[in-house]
Order: sequence, then C-alpha cells, then structure tokens
Amino acid sequence: MSDLDSEAETRETDFLNKPDKESALRQIVGDKQAGKVDGDIVDLFSASAILSVLDALSDANREKFMDLPVGAMANLAFKMLK
Repeated sequence: MSDLDSEAETRETDFLNKPDKESALRQIVGDKQAGKVDGDIVDLFSASAILSVLDALSDANREKFMDLPVGAMANLAFKMLK
C-alpha cells in the first residue's frame, strides 16, 4: 500500500471515529443537557445559540463557521444574536 493510500485511509477512519460537531450540538439541545463537543463542555444555552446561527447561515459560511473551535463558535453566535 502506498503512503497516499494509507494516509487517505487514516483520514477516513479519523473522520468516522470523530463525532460531528453539528450532531453533537443537536444532541445537547435534544437532551436538554450539557455535553462535550471536541473535548469542550458546552451548555444548552450555548449549543442553542450556535445552532440558531448555524441554521441561518449560507452553505459557504456554514463551512467556515463549522471549522472554528467550539469556543469561538459560541462567542460569534452570542455576538450575532445581540
């Protein structure tokens, strides 16, 4: 197996093993309980704010927003909701 094949396989398995940020945030809101997203604890209020902003964004801006760390997503969400 070449290096490129093994690297692509590693990235694929990493993606499959990592929970999706959006689904983790929706789980927090659905369960009405705080939870971990990318190793950071997120409360219900912050998760709800992030999802409100996320649902209003265009596809291009959604990609950029999802690339941010969860703390930066929350800060930006609270600024946009004011």
